[in-house]
Parts: sequence; C-alpha cells; structure tokens
Amino acid sequence: MNQNIQSKIKDKIQEDISPTRNLSGVHLKIVFGIAILWTFFQLWYASPFPFWFNFGMFKGLPARAIHLGFALTLAFLIFPAVRGKKISILDIIISITGALSCLYIYFFYDDLVNRGGILLVKEIFGFKVPVELIIGAIFSSFIHIISNYFFFFILGFFLF
Repeated sequence: MNQNIQSKIKDKIQEDISPTRNLSGVHLKIVFGIAILWTFFQLWYASPFPFWFNFGMFKGLPARAIHLGFALTLAFLIFPAVRGKKISILDIIISITGALSCLYIYFFYDDLVNRGGILLVKEIFGFKVPVELIIGAIFSSFIHIISNYFFFFILGFFLF
C-alpha cells in the first residue's frame, strides 16, 4: 500500500516537472517516424547527393521552411496542449496547421518573391479587398470570440 502511494506521488511529480508526454505504442512510432524523416531530410540537404543526382535541390528559405515544419510538428506532438498519455485531436490539428503554414512558404516561394510586398487583392461584392485584410478580420473576430468566452467563464467561476 505504502509503495503504491509512493509510486503515484513520484509519477505525479514527474508529470508536473516534465512538460513532455511519455508516448507509447502507435503514437511513439508516429513521432519516431517523423523524427527519422526529418533526419533524412537534413542529411540529404547537407550532402552532395542532390547535386550528383540533380534531384532534391532546395533553395535556402524553402529548405528552412521545411525544417521549421518538421520542428513545429514534433514540438506540438511531444509537448501537449492537452494533458494525457496519448496525442489528442487538438495536438494533431495544431501540428498539421504548423506544418502546412511552413509548407506554404515552400510551395509559393516564387510567388512570394515575385510579388515583392504587393498585397493580394480579391474582389468581394464589387470591391477590391486585400487578402491580408480579410485574414486579419477573421483572426481579430476569432480572438474577440475566444476572449469573450474566457471572460464569461472566469466571471461565472467567481460568481457561482
């Protein structure tokens, strides 16, 4: 009985000290596979093989974007947004969003360079509106909704 309590206390202390999760099973294999892919990408990028085979040559910024995509994916899968032994759906969504954001730089690098600071413009109801303004409005409204829910949650917590 005493040994069981001590092991529970040690597990709780270890859980509080370490922000990482202890993965096992399929989740561990997925994270391990992503880490191995990242390693192979770095070895390929740093080696002379792309120049020998004339395949897989990356420019500087797109290669850094791919590197950051791997890092964000692993970071959000290993360091949980939601506590637990398994990877939650929220962690998967955040990691995929981070990876896709970085891959945007890889796939649209030439367009970003050629555009040179000129805003993308879309026509909405006959008006030309910059895409950055649309994204900013969506983000701003999302932040206001979240902050209002958080405010009412805290207010309800203290009132009731």
